[in-house]
Amino acid sequence: MPAVSRQIAFIHLFICVILCFLFSQAGLCAAAQDADSLTITLTEQEKAFIEKHPVIRVSNEMDWPPFDFAIGNQPFGLSIDVMTLLGARLGIQFKYINGYRWNELVNMFQKNQLDLLQSAYKSPAREQIGRFTSPYYKDKTVFVVPSHSPGISDITDMSGKIVAIPKGWAYETYLTDHYPDIQVLTVKNTEDAFHAVMNQKADAAIELSAVARYLIKKNYLTGLKISGWFNQYDSNDQKALHIMVRPDWPVLHQMLEKALLTITPGDIAALEYKWLGEIRPGIDRALNLTPEEKAFLATHPKIRVANELDWPPFDFLLNGEPAGFAIDYVRLLAEIVGLDLEFINGYTWSQLLEKGRTKEIDLFPGLWKSPDREEFLAFSRPYIHLIKVLVTQKDAPPVHSLADMKHRKIALPTGYTLTEMVMDQYPDLDYVMVKNPAEGIKRVSLGRADGFVGVLGIVNYIIKQQFINNVHVAGEIELNQDLPLHMGVRKDWQILATILDKAMKQVDPLQYDAIVQKWIGSMDPAGELATLTREEKAYLKTKKQISLCVRTDAPPFEFMDSTGEYRGIVADFYQVMSRKIGVPIQVSDKGADAGGCDITAVMTDNES
Repeated sequence: MPAVSRQIAFIHLFICVILCFLFSQAGLCAAAQDADSLTITLTEQEKAFIEKHPVIRVSNEMDWPPFDFAIGNQPFGLSIDVMTLLGARLGIQFKYINGYRWNELVNMFQKNQLDLLQSAYKSPAREQIGRFTSPYYKDKTVFVVPSHSPGISDITDMSGKIVAIPKGWAYETYLTDHYPDIQVLTVKNTEDAFHAVMNQKADAAIELSAVARYLIKKNYLTGLKISGWFNQYDSNDQKALHIMVRPDWPVLHQMLEKALLTITPGDIAALEYKWLGEIRPGIDRALNLTPEEKAFLATHPKIRVANELDWPPFDFLLNGEPAGFAIDYVRLLAEIVGLDLEFINGYTWSQLLEKGRTKEIDLFPGLWKSPDREEFLAFSRPYIHLIKVLVTQKDAPPVHSLADMKHRKIALPTGYTLTEMVMDQYPDLDYVMVKNPAEGIKRVSLGRADGFVGVLGIVNYIIKQQFINNVHVAGEIELNQDLPLHMGVRKDWQILATILDKAMKQVDPLQYDAIVQKWIGSMDPAGELATLTREEKAYLKTKKQISLCVRTDAPPFEFMDSTGEYRGIVADFYQVMSRKIGVPIQVSDKGADAGGCDITAVMTDNES
């Protein structure tokens, strides 16, 4: 293999290793590996085009969130992220041009001062000035009206009225051509259009549903509401967002079409979750359901779901609405499967479990397995492994295990599987039963208990939300059992658990990571080792150091400097790894062929 090719192959491998190590909880290791399978084969003509045009100039609006906007001079938005995916898969560098209004960007495109115009609607006039790619995003076009108005059921309701539209947008031409009795008020941007409606200068505005929802929520425009679907406009596929390509660059158009074929529904769903905070319905996913599973879903369209009052950040009520990691996750699975969820709340955890026994509840979104619960519930595969920790006051003596808590009071929440696990393994300790984790942590804070045993994500959430600043996580506690979180369904609906398992396999890693980061963040007391099993952590505790065989002459990746210090990109990586696993690394310059080391720093596929 040529030296340059070997270096490129190594860089790709090295990046994948770093991503897998640092972000494995989020599932990004699989994503990094999948990226290679998404590499697009280019023709010689396409390669020559990239060589001749190494930088492609792309439009970037200033003010069309969440799709295309700028903060300072930096581009952001769902469409920008789509362009980033396309550029990475094609090996193209994009340069974003911003600081101009939409109609000005269109004029620049016509003069070949821009090569691509993204986030563009298709119209007959625009088809005369550029080549349109296939659509990469579709949404409904809606009317935005004052919240006190009766609303709009059809565009004909706007006859003789005023509609605010940003200058140069396709809506303007469409209304002028098809509904001349509607007066168009041209404004600078969407926010100005919405303010025109609020200030009674216009009767309505027209916008994509996602944009309207985003701006109304972001700007607290409580005087506005979305009312009605502009289905006449959407009927000709004009609701879709495309990329416009210079008419004299058919090769670039051809390349973008290739790349767009690699954008999956999961990619778009992940970006929607990132920018819209929700998953849009109607995404087709290959669940491979059996006829029996399809029949079950057809006859059970609505599922009653338990919703706890006070188990943040997993399952609780926030401003009267179901919220939390488990709630968002079950909603995501329901969207994948096509289920309608009815949340049952207002009860204690014990009461919810009893309703599960009597089949008044069909599904529990997050709970631990126990022999008692297996009598009336069937369980899904686990979808997150929880870390068990001890909470004490900050000035309390150091604690290395629960055995150190003898003769001290430990608060435990009633009815929790973790409570049973702790009491079974440490029966001789002094326990104080509390209603929920929040009460247990408060008892520690007030000195009415010496410690509390709980789940890291829950503990961190309560300490942060309730400003309890005199307690801390003293450390992880080791129990004989792991603590994975499952979904539980009524025992006679085992088929639903199987369907949920299939849906979990379809969850995009980025979607999962977005939910984790939203509600939990780091899932390890040290912030690093959440994905290691108990056996792996036990192994690390037995290692006083890890021996590493390295090369001394492979800069910039690894080499020995004039002082005998191990340096280079790979050296930096292993320094990070050593810090994260808490075990020092001893470098050996014997080389990869010498053997006798725990790890060989770098080996490529063709080395043996």
